Amino acid sequence: MAGFNLFKKVLASIPIKRYYKRTTAFIKKKPLGSFFIALGLLLLLIIVGRILNTPKEQKAVPPLPKSVQLYGIGTAPKVTVQAKIEKAGVVKIVAQTAGIVQEVNVTDGDKVGKGQQLITLSTNYQGGNAPAVQAQIAQTQYQNVLDTFSQQQDAINKQKDIANITLDNFNDQQSIATQSANQTTDLINANQSVLDSLNQQLQTNQNNPNPSPPVTTQESTINQLQSAQNQLKQQLLNLQQQTDSNKPPGRLANAQHDLTLQQLTIQEKSLELNKEVTSLQSEMAQVNADMMLPASPVKGVVQRVFVHVGEQVSQGTELAVISASTDSSQTIAIADVPQQIAQNVSRLETSNVYLNGNAYHIKPFYVSSDATNGLLYSIFYVIPADDSYLVTDGQYVNVDIPVGQPNTGSTVPFVPIDAVYQTQDSNYLLVDKNGKAESRTVTLGNVFGSYIEVTNGLTSGDQVILDRNVIAGDKVKIN
Repeated sequence: MAGFNLFKKVLASIPIKRYYKRTTAFIKKKPLGSFFIALGLLLLLIIVGRILNTPKEQKAVPPLPKSVQLYGIGTAPKVTVQAKIEKAGVVKIVAQTAGIVQEVNVTDGDKVGKGQQLITLSTNYQGGNAPAVQAQIAQTQYQNVLDTFSQQQDAINKQKDIANITLDNFNDQQSIATQSANQTTDLINANQSVLDSLNQQLQTNQNNPNPSPPVTTQESTINQLQSAQNQLKQQLLNLQQQTDSNKPPGRLANAQHDLTLQQLTIQEKSLELNKEVTSLQSEMAQVNADMMLPASPVKGVVQRVFVHVGEQVSQGTELAVISASTDSSQTIAIADVPQQIAQNVSRLETSNVYLNGNAYHIKPFYVSSDATNGLLYSIFYVIPADDSYLVTDGQYVNVDIPVGQPNTGSTVPFVPIDAVYQTQDSNYLLVDKNGKAESRTVTLGNVFGSYIEVTNGLTSGDQVILDRNVIAGDKVKIN
């Protein structure tokens, strides 16, 4: 209230009426000037207001790269799954192939080490082991290839030398034939001169009433000489045929030389291919032979043996149960996969098991032939003992499993289904191209669980983006 009274006093002290009268008088006296003054003040207020109300320019903030997960495409088809770690517990040993129990090397309660043979299987009751015989045959064949490889290479090289020498001999024969042709030409020219002289003499004698010698004798000599001349000309034609490389004999010799070298080159490549194939066959036969000799994957104690000598088992039959020792550092990773992947797991190529960010190359020691977890099949891996401290029991780790044969010429990669975008007309993926998401149209194949074949559109080294919060053109970085 006191403030309002103070405002009234200040307002009363201002001579408003006097200023009002002066302003009114000035407007009446100079109305046009007053108008322009008022207009200028108005424009000044507008300019000042616009300057004061103009927003400050803000610098555009570039979008930050999005963190994404990538799925790499390698030289062989692989799928990434999760495997559960089992550091200790009960391990079931099952038959990897059908057979007849020939020997049982352990009994209940025996201590066994990692890799120790438990049971011996045979193909028949007499103890015959067909896979082992096949492995011996394959190894013998491979050894024979190794023993004769250098000799066969030497034989091929000698055949190449023979082909080259044969061509050189033909070239030498051409040189000799050229010299003979030149000499034959000289002889033909000399004989022709003699023949011309005899013909002139014959003509003179024919015009002479008493020729000497008789015309008949001269004609006989000329005919003999002409016959010899014709033979020389024919011989010359044959020599010219042999000396010209563009003629059939020369072209035939060069063609035979080139053909021989090409055939020997193909034979040499076939020899090397046979060596590689027999090596793979020997390795494959050994893998099949090892299936007849089930071994313990862990260090532990045999809790139970389920089979006896003479018993016939089929693939997947449970043979024994082993409990890993409490002081054992044995660790197992078990990956559950769909049937299609389990049936096509490569037995010759290692899987990548990722422990604490590091990749370990490990072959599966067993792939179940029957479903073990619902509709899923199990693949078993042994974690290196020195690295078992990196994981704990029950933990899940990523495993890249090769599916199909390694080092194939045309690789068909597998990608997670969730990474595929589909429209009415096409299918596409997003790949990381120098830190930027790029759309890639692909052709899809069969579905394997949560993965799908990509038959066309991806190449080795492509990094597929798994996150679905990314669009083409976005900047990305590895999460």
